[in-house]
Amino acid sequence: ATTKKVCKEGFFPNDGFFCQMGCGAHCGRNLPRGVRVTENYKQAEEIDGEKIYDTIVIGQGWSGLMALKYQLQEGLSAVGVEREAGIGGVWQFDEKKPYGVARSTQMSSSLTMTECSDFAFDHVKTNFPVWKQVLEYLNQYVEFFGLAPHQKFNFGVEDVSKEGDLWVVKSSNEVVKGKHLIVSTGANEIPRTKEDFGEFFNEFEGKVMHSGEYKQPANDFDGKRVLIMG
Repeated sequence: ATTKKVCKEGFFPNDGFFCQMGCGAHCGRNLPRGVRVTENYKQAEEIDGEKIYDTIVIGQGWSGLMALKYQLQEGLSAVGVEREAGIGGVWQFDEKKPYGVARSTQMSSSLTMTECSDFAFDHVKTNFPVWKQVLEYLNQYVEFFGLAPHQKFNFGVEDVSKEGDLWVVKSSNEVVKGKHLIVSTGANEIPRTKEDFGEFFNEFEGKVMHSGEYKQPANDFDGKRVLIMG
């Protein structure tokens, strides 16, 4: 790991101090990168021919990746299961899905307030990266900390139950079992449409759409007044 540098004001970056000095040094780029201990990650126990994990993490978006990494680094066997074909959660772009980023999405929180404490967001030259750069950062995180062997993709969870002291998580074609369960499925997948608001929109004659449907700039709004709620 590299040594932390001190900014011109004498503060150590990202030690709980929200810098507003405006020196432009972008302190987050001085963050150390964590120590790679991937070869020491604990593997699942084999009991009666079944793998039993210490922890199962459902979801491999931002928080799910952090949860998986810290379980492994604390000496626990862990597996992260994800419905999609890759990591990232809402940071994946898909025109056909009513959630996730738009083509023009850019972070509203700066790098120094967003990046992980042991992994610098150092491959971009802007404080507010676009979604592709965020997804690239998360993929770098997976590679650096060796998380890939501990992930299962295209694993759409259909049932979660308890069998004695074990959690049982089932997809359509696979089952994983573990002693503990972390649910990191997020809160921004299922949109609330106008039907969810009862009579609220009954008298409105214009077009109503959810932001999840807005994937890229269109000409539909040219010359019109647009109200954004939320």
